[in-house]
Amino acid sequence: MLKLTEKYYLNNSGYDLAVEKFDDICVYCWGLLGDVFTRVPIIEALREKYPDSKITVVVDAYSRKVIEHHPAIDHIIVFDRNKKSLLRYVFKAIKSVLYLRSKKFDLSINLYSGGASAFITRLTNARIRIAFNHTKKLRQANNVLVRHPSICQNATKVLAELLTPLAIKTEQVRIGSSYFCQAKDRSKAKTLLQNEQVKYIAVNLGASTEDKIWPIRNVVALLLELAKRHAIVPVVFENPGQEYLAHEFNALYKAHGRSIQLSGFAFPEEAAVLEQCDLLISADTGLMHLGSAVKTPIFAFFLVTRPEPVTPEDCLFHACMLELEDSNDDFSWGDCGWSMLNKDIPVEFAVTELKKFVENKLGW
Repeated sequence: MLKLTEKYYLNNSGYDLAVEKFDDICVYCWGLLGDVFTRVPIIEALREKYPDSKITVVVDAYSRKVIEHHPAIDHIIVFDRNKKSLLRYVFKAIKSVLYLRSKKFDLSINLYSGGASAFITRLTNARIRIAFNHTKKLRQANNVLVRHPSICQNATKVLAELLTPLAIKTEQVRIGSSYFCQAKDRSKAKTLLQNEQVKYIAVNLGASTEDKIWPIRNVVALLLELAKRHAIVPVVFENPGQEYLAHEFNALYKAHGRSIQLSGFAFPEEAAVLEQCDLLISADTGLMHLGSAVKTPIFAFFLVTRPEPVTPEDCLFHACMLELEDSNDDFSWGDCGWSMLNKDIPVEFAVTELKKFVENKLGW
């Protein structure tokens, strides 16, 4: 057993990883859009450390679009975890594992940790397999184990601990994300948003769960207050399966001014439009992470989730939230000491918060 630093739980690989060279690296990156966005800086740190290595990233089909054009990535493998048809899932999983195993990776890093990732990692059989140590399956499947750190911090910082065996310090991993818009998509976005005399306000109304959604009538009221001070045009993003939210917004807002509804836009086109917008108003959801990745200023509502794990450091960002003063310790965020949040943020409070943000941070 070779212990390299105090960060390690165990290095049972037999290699001095601080100086080892890796020709082929595999990063397991399953998860939702937001999850993948928070892992992009880990991939970038690997690229900086190993500029000549070939980096392969394994993702779900839905999340591929997050990293499709990232220059730090050489190869993307979609590993379908859809189990609606168990027989089809097993067949495709075996095929994917055999393909991954054939690549004979020098290094694999499990950024997902859950599900069958430990089993798949072991079958793929990279020479060095790095993972956290908090489950028996992970401990059995991997030969370099890192103590799982406190989750009371930014999610990217948590994952950055996995790179310490490679002599990559956590402070070398930035807190933010990246998305690379393509020229044709930027051209389409600039054609859509070509009035330089107005502020284009991207509006994301939906979220993965209903309890994250601020009432549409409140969003309209907030924008009308903003419109008293600035010439604005809301750009409304449709959420798949929640198109009714955009329809409700348009019904309430159309009497007060013009808005643009993005319907039928592909993800890369949405990203380019969002990049051209002056501000994003959003719940804590995938589009918020995309806004951070293209560096659009963000005013985000946090009704049930906390901002600490997702707040970027390289993008103007304001978390609009109200903590419950009498939050019971049994309902606080574990050992973090974070209070639960008020799901009913008053419009007046949000108006004040937004006014301070656009004046003090955006200089409007």
